[in-house]
Amino acid sequence: MEQNYRLFFKGNAWMVVLVAVLCWSQATRAQTYNLPSTGLTSVTTCSGTLYDDGGVANNYSSNAFGGTTLVPSTAGNKIRLQFSTFNVDPYYDVVRVYDGSSTSAPLIGEYSNYNQPPASLYATNAAGTLTVVLQSDGYYTLSGFAASIACVTSVPLADLAVQGASVSPLSTVAGNPVSLSCSIYNIGAGTAASSNVGYYFSTDATLDASDVLLNFSTGYALNPGLSSYRSATATIPAGTAPGNYYILFVGDYQSQVTESNENNNVAAVNVTVVAPSIDLTIQQAAVSPLTTAVGTPINMNCYIQNTGNAVSPSSSVGFYLSTNATLDASDVLLTSQYGGALTTTYSSARYGTAAIPTGLTPGTYYILFVADYQNQVSETNETNNVASVAITVAPPGVDLVVQQESLYPYSGAAGSTVQASASIYNQGNVMATSSNMGFYLSTNTTLDASDVLLYTATGSALSANLASYRSGYLTIPAGTAPGTYYILFAADPTNLVSETNETNNVRSLPFTVLAPTIDLSVSSVYVSPNTVAAGGSANASAYLYNQGNAPASPANLSFYLSTNTTFDASDVLVGNQNTASLAGGNYASIYSNITVPAGTASGTYYLLFVADPTNLVAETNENNNVAYTTLTVTAPGIDLQVSQAYSSPYLVGVGGSIGMTSYIYNAGTLTSPSSTMGYYLSTNAVLDASDVLLTTVPGAALGANLSSYRTANAIIPASTAPGFYYILFVADPANAVSETNENNNLAFTTIQLTVPFIDLQMTQLYLGSNSMSPGGTMTVNSSVYNAGNTNSPSSNVGYYLSTNAILDASDVLLTTTTGGVLGSNQYNTSSGTVTIPTGTTAGNYYMLAVADPTNVVSESNENNNVAYYQFTVTGPFTGTVVPYTGTNTITTCSTTVYDHGGFGPYSDNANGTLVINPGTAASRVQLSFNSFAVETCCDALRIYDGPNAQSPLLATLNSLPTLPIQASPTNTSGALTLVFTSDGSVTGMGFDATVTCVAAPVVLSDLLLTQIGASPSSVPAGGNLTLSATVQNQGAGPAATSAVGYYLSTNQTLDASDVLLGSSAGSTLAAGSSANRQLLAATVPAATTPGAYYVLFVADPLNAETESNENNNLAALAVTVTRGLAAREQTAGYTVAVVPNPVTNGNVLRVQLSGAGTSGTASADLYNTLGQRVLTQAMQLGTGRVNQAELPTQGLATGVYTLRLTGSGLSVTRRVVIE
Repeated sequence: MEQNYRLFFKGNAWMVVLVAVLCWSQATRAQTYNLPSTGLTSVTTCSGTLYDDGGVANNYSSNAFGGTTLVPSTAGNKIRLQFSTFNVDPYYDVVRVYDGSSTSAPLIGEYSNYNQPPASLYATNAAGTLTVVLQSDGYYTLSGFAASIACVTSVPLADLAVQGASVSPLSTVAGNPVSLSCSIYNIGAGTAASSNVGYYFSTDATLDASDVLLNFSTGYALNPGLSSYRSATATIPAGTAPGNYYILFVGDYQSQVTESNENNNVAAVNVTVVAPSIDLTIQQAAVSPLTTAVGTPINMNCYIQNTGNAVSPSSSVGFYLSTNATLDASDVLLTSQYGGALTTTYSSARYGTAAIPTGLTPGTYYILFVADYQNQVSETNETNNVASVAITVAPPGVDLVVQQESLYPYSGAAGSTVQASASIYNQGNVMATSSNMGFYLSTNTTLDASDVLLYTATGSALSANLASYRSGYLTIPAGTAPGTYYILFAADPTNLVSETNETNNVRSLPFTVLAPTIDLSVSSVYVSPNTVAAGGSANASAYLYNQGNAPASPANLSFYLSTNTTFDASDVLVGNQNTASLAGGNYASIYSNITVPAGTASGTYYLLFVADPTNLVAETNENNNVAYTTLTVTAPGIDLQVSQAYSSPYLVGVGGSIGMTSYIYNAGTLTSPSSTMGYYLSTNAVLDASDVLLTTVPGAALGANLSSYRTANAIIPASTAPGFYYILFVADPANAVSETNENNNLAFTTIQLTVPFIDLQMTQLYLGSNSMSPGGTMTVNSSVYNAGNTNSPSSNVGYYLSTNAILDASDVLLTTTTGGVLGSNQYNTSSGTVTIPTGTTAGNYYMLAVADPTNVVSESNENNNVAYYQFTVTGPFTGTVVPYTGTNTITTCSTTVYDHGGFGPYSDNANGTLVINPGTAASRVQLSFNSFAVETCCDALRIYDGPNAQSPLLATLNSLPTLPIQASPTNTSGALTLVFTSDGSVTGMGFDATVTCVAAPVVLSDLLLTQIGASPSSVPAGGNLTLSATVQNQGAGPAATSAVGYYLSTNQTLDASDVLLGSSAGSTLAAGSSANRQLLAATVPAATTPGAYYVLFVADPLNAETESNENNNLAALAVTVTRGLAAREQTAGYTVAVVPNPVTNGNVLRVQLSGAGTSGTASADLYNTLGQRVLTQAMQLGTGRVNQAELPTQGLATGVYTLRLTGSGLSVTRRVVIE
């Protein structure tokens, strides 16, 4: 066997084995590829790992800008990249991946630590190539990335699915808005280019052509495994019948993304459309006061709430006086407040003020708060409209009492002052003619003749249930013996007012009269400065307190210089301040100047603050009059010092400039005649003869304890060797000032001097537009930065058009901006205008901003001068535009309209009009905006609802609208008119909008009665009623007729048994409009049985109008029919009408007498509930004409009034309500 082995390896056989082993070893090691630090390389492979230019173990380079194109080694395959590690600085470094063989290919994405790449990236172009580029700045570098390379035969697809769909509310009325939200997920393996969601209204959970698009949310690219939140607001289509429906949430609703599964894009949420309902209720009813008297006003307030699901057209509240909590015909309407439309679930406050009717028997009554008191609103529940509050009507009377009495302080010496206050309250039910309050000093709590009146606070008339504040400063009589007393608070002290209760007018508080005391003390002592030269001055301050209860007169404070803290005869008076008097319990703030005697020896002393130094005031405590602080006395002198020294920059090129700032401070006691600063360059922190003077800044005289700011700039000598140095800041560098301390004049900073270099870099490149057509012009802006340590002689910037992000000879110079000298670490802004060359092929391009484009500046790094911005050169524009000026008209249902700039920005001073007529008969134009960017302050697109700019204005746009805009249902032409205007300054990219058409809905009217009135509310059989109403069309379409019929009924429902009293004709009524209707003399049939009835007000009584709601045409008012009393009311042969009734406060009440009556004079008089005449108007009556008097109601309180007409053969009374 050994021999066989030897034979096997004879000759060249061993070489074959060796080659095989080496090939196997090479194949088992994965190939690695590194990006270049600059330039673009190409690798053909289907395996291996791609790294940044730092490779496996190192960080990527600073100022890198290089890339690699990966080409599949298998024909027909496509490159796939899967990143296993990724760590790229998110601020200034970026990795870009392009779908193709160069940086001109479509950009797949830009990635950093703030935007990590997806798990896999695929080439989708025909060649199957990917290009990866890393760009870094000159600062931080990180570990970079590693991505495995593979080839695939097909690219996985995205799969969009909607989850978490939500609708709020789930039950609503047609025409109401709902809130929509969901999340859209990409559960596929490929990236979705967009992730839009559409919202549809459907009768089932399946999307089909019959479903209505309500709204949509725009979403951008979505990587595999990621999700994005979407939300919107949509309106349930008006006219939708009640029932169950679905809101469909449709991912990729426009089918823009090719997906692996197109059948899972829809999520459905069940919603219920309910019939509209209204239910008005009263909440928080309140009355003030709850006890009152006849003829006295009361305040009533409440909230009316609509607990239904539809808007109530009105929300008036009536306030009634009743003997019980139930509303019936016997209750008295006191007043009312009109209320307009009330949204569902909302409430609105209502208020009323009215007087209790005279002649009412004292007792318990109820105020009824009645929602929809005129029955104008059809409600789902008509039995919950009333709330009640019980009140007491008492006999008239006044009752004054004292409340909330207080004293400060509760003790004091005789002669001291006390502050007293209280409220006087009239708890009666009629007005008090006066409301005085007396303050007495008493030995007990009862007011009698022995008590001492201290003060009287006068008060005027005080209404029932109101209070008024009273206060005064009371002086305790001198000589009052110490002891316990009482301060009495007496309402109506001289009995000027007759009250129902005279025994509850007095309240009391105890007060102690103290023996008089004085006690002076000193606190918070302070002296500044606390170091003073002999003969110098300082400021002293303190608080002087009188801790006693009697005035100290005088209250003096003196200041003494002492060698200890005890006041004695050896101490030296250095200042004083006298105060004439200091009240007990008070303090005085003392500020004074002290002067240290010249010749005082240097040393530490005490400044004594001595109260009453000459013992002029007898005090309860004579041992607390002294406080002290320390004071240092020095010999006179000057001491200059330097503080807050600062220099910049730290790194300075030899020959470069440096800035320096500091403060120079005189810590001495005398003024320095000068305050010059010198700045030296030194190899250490000590000033000596070898140091180089950089500059000197002279300074004027500087007072003691004052400082002065200094700033300077200097040039580092060009001959200085690089290294570490000190900048010395030296006060008084020439020793011109004699100082007490010459060793503290210096401060320093450190710097590093380097070999001078220049490094120009580009930042903040910005284009005025992301797209431009050939021949178009746009602005360019950038900043050039000198990262070097010495001045750059110039800072020019060139702007080039390039097919990639790298500057080469093929790039086209568009413009150059000139920049001057640029200092170290300084920026210069470059701004210019460039024109895209005519004939440039449409596609993706780069704008390159190049610092020092002609290389006139020698730089330390010539590879970081370029910044770029990717933009698109568009093809020739052929779309439809709103013209720059003038008017164009198009007829279409399928196009896109732009501003006059087309793909580019619009121009200044535009004023053009585009009329869009629908291309389909009986349809309306709809605009869905895709983009909108204008100067928001001054440029706008106005959209008019019709075929010209005189049509109603639908919208004024200066930002992207969230919902489509369409012609309104009342727009019979279905056209929209667009007017775009711009001012003479800033412009933008403008707008584009997709034009479609929607079917015109059937619009109907809806007649509703508001503010109905019947006068009088009680009428004899055979008598006349004056009836009035306002009919409103709250529908979307016009009403051909708006007549109103009036019926007498025993209930609130119209049926065949009701008696027609008359009708008012009405012509066409536009949508949203209203009109007044009136029947001056509606005669109640003479044979009518006396009792309670209703007058029914019926809109469209002949049903001549087709309405969207036929169930809200009726309103009712209760009336009482009495026996015929013709002899009691005399009309002189006239028909009497009082309109409108009720009348809104501020409007005119008209009294009309018409017919063949007796000529003569008459008087129309209006009385309030107190029987007071508030208005009168004389009338001259003539037969055969309408005689009218107008009574103004402005300034009158709301409530019920009585109108009386008197004259020859004339005696008429009517009840009038002012709202």
